[in-house]
Amino acid sequence: MRPYLQGHLLALLVLPGLIAGTLSRPAEAARRRFFNTVNATSAAFLYQSQFEAYVDSMAARGIGSLRVAGQWRLKCHQCAPDTMDVNTNPAPGVYDFSFYFDRLDYAVFTRGMNLMVCFNLGGKLPSDPLAGGSQPVWPEFLGGADAMMYRASPGVDLTYSFNLIRTPRIERPSTRAAMLAFAGEVARQFLARYGDAILGFSFTLAHYGEAEYPLAGYPYFCDTSPDAATAFRTWLAGHYGTPQEVAAAWGHSPPFTSFDEIQILDGQGSPPLGQAPTAYLDFMAYREDALGSFLHELRDTVHTNGGRVMAQFGSVWDVLSTTRGTVGFGRQVEGFDLVVVDDAPGYDHTFSMDYTRTNTPGVAFGNEADAPCQMGCTTGNTSQCCYPWPGNPYWSEALGKAQFDAYFNQSYPRGATWMDLANWDNFYPAGAFAIYAAQVANAVALAGQQVTTVVAADTQHVSQRDWYVHHHENGFVSGLVAAHAALGGQSTPIAVALAYDLEPPVPVEVPPGRVSPALALAIAGRNPARGETVVRFTLARRERASLTLLDVAGRAVRALVAGEFGPGEHSVPVDGRDLPSGVYLVRLETPSGSLARRLEFVR
Repeated sequence: MRPYLQGHLLALLVLPGLIAGTLSRPAEAARRRFFNTVNATSAAFLYQSQFEAYVDSMAARGIGSLRVAGQWRLKCHQCAPDTMDVNTNPAPGVYDFSFYFDRLDYAVFTRGMNLMVCFNLGGKLPSDPLAGGSQPVWPEFLGGADAMMYRASPGVDLTYSFNLIRTPRIERPSTRAAMLAFAGEVARQFLARYGDAILGFSFTLAHYGEAEYPLAGYPYFCDTSPDAATAFRTWLAGHYGTPQEVAAAWGHSPPFTSFDEIQILDGQGSPPLGQAPTAYLDFMAYREDALGSFLHELRDTVHTNGGRVMAQFGSVWDVLSTTRGTVGFGRQVEGFDLVVVDDAPGYDHTFSMDYTRTNTPGVAFGNEADAPCQMGCTTGNTSQCCYPWPGNPYWSEALGKAQFDAYFNQSYPRGATWMDLANWDNFYPAGAFAIYAAQVANAVALAGQQVTTVVAADTQHVSQRDWYVHHHENGFVSGLVAAHAALGGQSTPIAVALAYDLEPPVPVEVPPGRVSPALALAIAGRNPARGETVVRFTLARRERASLTLLDVAGRAVRALVAGEFGPGEHSVPVDGRDLPSGVYLVRLETPSGSLARRLEFVR
């Protein structure tokens, strides 16, 4: 969801008709769904009367449900006699959603609408200067140490921001706990107030209001903070077992003697185009896992409080997906109830929908039609097409209408359950809905039909590892789209099967001389596991051994077994039913050496 007016704002996404019930997976959904985005806390929509008038205008078009994407905290400067401060979390454990309740009471109790409730967790620091208009700001208990960082040059990491908007560190325990506590309270309070009118919940991180790493332009990427570095070392221990193995894989000399010595990218900056050393690929694999782990915790937090959950991405397959950390998004959204991908008008939607559908089995998915000024932009430079609009010489009404129709006429038949108009409210005064009246009517009609059951005519095989090897190479992505078209993808649904081959092989081979060749450790049961699984380890000789379950920060969660064991294979049950969902490590320690394996628990 990209803002084209100042600030990161409250968004209302709208479906046609008075749609009852909750978010449904494709197998449960009898009809497609259609959204419209309303950035209702811009200066144009700050006040109750303005909001109600806009809701009335949507209701008059037969639109009966709203997706509400608020901010953790929002300040409006120079748009009221005094600075307006909408602080939903003024102190740890203290919450105030009255600003949103006032508006949504009208939408639900007066207009009879349903709600999708979403909050963005990015923001300025409380000490940052305010610009004119509305902008997201963090609660007072968050500061600079809670913000993600990016690699500016070899050995240099700086705090990342986009127009001073920071992204919270998902690997900082206190920051993560604050975000999860907030998500749980949102789900609890909004469900208590609106009950079945709530369709679902979503929580986003980045400056464009999406659940991904922020779009730091190449050659930069996030998160390279000390908290991420600590979590990365733990991830490496789970994949390589010893620091010497990491050094061998990375070509680092002399060998590392401890994991504490290991730096992100071996202390280097992002590699040039056409290069992808193992140190880079390992960190990219870690980022995908780390983002997925956090999203799974958000998912479980919402589900535990009785709600359903949506994930929203800017893209999962374009040239910037390696920056976003979303190429393997299918694993990141396991167990979600909905995923929406925002693809710009110039994107190939036949490839996008085939890629999204194939990699989200069992999860409803959709696409986002972004801003009327983007549709019909003849220059490729959105700023030229959006200010002012319409009547802009760089914007073509005919092209815009054709692109609008392509969004819906291509995406729905490829199995999309949800379609979304984003940022159209910014151009409401310019008559966007009137100009696109016929196209909106067509979208509403398509949304009233049954969800398309898609049978792929062929399969295109794609490698996650290759995607990162060719990071930021436009030609690589163009080649995938061309290959998809060559299989008939422009006219026929084609499965786009992603091979999750980015991570180092697990279990890894143990270098001779450091650990006995017969020493082995494996997750023998389900992984991810829903409650219980089995770990097996093998010893070459009788010796003392211990198994410990660690969290991603390397802290011991529980001792699994300890004692003297004979040679051969041993099985140990692991019960995770009382543990939070997420990624853990099982660590084997013996006098002959040590090994670690990654284990994930899901609810």
